[in-house]
Amino acid sequence: MLSADCCQPKANMSKTRQIRYIIFLKDVMILALTCFGGPQVHLTMFLDRLVKKHNYITEAEIMELQALCQILPGPTSTQTITAIGFRLGGPNLAYLTLLVWIIPFNHHSFYQTNGCGVYYFCCVFYRNEGD
Repeated sequence: MLSADCCQPKANMSKTRQIRYIIFLKDVMILALTCFGGPQVHLTMFLDRLVKKHNYITEAEIMELQALCQILPGPTSTQTITAIGFRLGGPNLAYLTLLVWIIPFNHHSFYQTNGCGVYYFCCVFYRNEGD
């Protein structure tokens, strides 16, 4: 029969893992807000933040994931960051990583598109108002 003490480190490990996942998602958000350019620039920023600064993954592993994602159709950087999330925490962390990675891009695109629409509407409205 197992004592209650043997289960305690497992609970602490789970809490530590949750905190690590939250810090990882914070790092993904920082990358999503600051990364611009193509997959080569993203890879360099991934290496700096995720490999050298926090040791989430090794450089060889990220290079292997990047090579795999380059042969797949679609956005390489999105696939790479999602694969890193999957490698660290399974499918749930991969889904959250994908959401955190794409939210700034969608937010920017939404306001950029709607901002142009509002500008166009104001120009047409004020131009026709004087007639």
